Amino acid sequence: MINFIGFSWLLWQRKNKFLFQHKVQEDRAWVKWAQELLVEHFGEVLRPRSEQVVRIKKVWQPPPTDYVTINTDASIIQDKLGCGLGAVIRGHEGDLIVVESLFLPGILSVQLAEATAIRMGILLAQRWSLKKVFVVADCLGVITALQSSSLPNFDWDVLPDCAAAKLLAVTPLVDV
Repeated sequence: MINFIGFSWLLWQRKNKFLFQHKVQEDRAWVKWAQELLVEHFGEVLRPRSEQVVRIKKVWQPPPTDYVTINTDASIIQDKLGCGLGAVIRGHEGDLIVVESLFLPGILSVQLAEATAIRMGILLAQRWSLKKVFVVADCLGVITALQSSSLPNFDWDVLPDCAAAKLLAVTPLVDV
């Protein structure tokens, strides 16, 4: 069905090029080009299920018994001119300890918003006197910056707070 729709659209496009731009294409060359284009655009869909790559989703893994996990995330909200921040702290059995969310007015970069969410999670853990934490975030650039010995040359005034907390940052456990 996808091939039929794709070829129909490409034939319509070819007819319009002929009518309005007076471009004539040789049939065999056009058919070969059309087939390659459809494979390029719809190759994964057209491939039989047995040939498709199966992505194994990673599942949540608990921290060690005396640790908690801080999951953080941020999202830029364009029409509200700000960003949403969230932090969830869970125990080693996945039990919910505390949650915090915040809308921060003003436009931030994605990295700065993610770093601010991590900082919010760390401060939340400190308020609850939680000292042994794993931080899980989905922004690899910020995680890499936190794990490096020298901080990057960015205007991230929240990043030194995160690094000074000597947090144990880990790469995301769940694909987002």
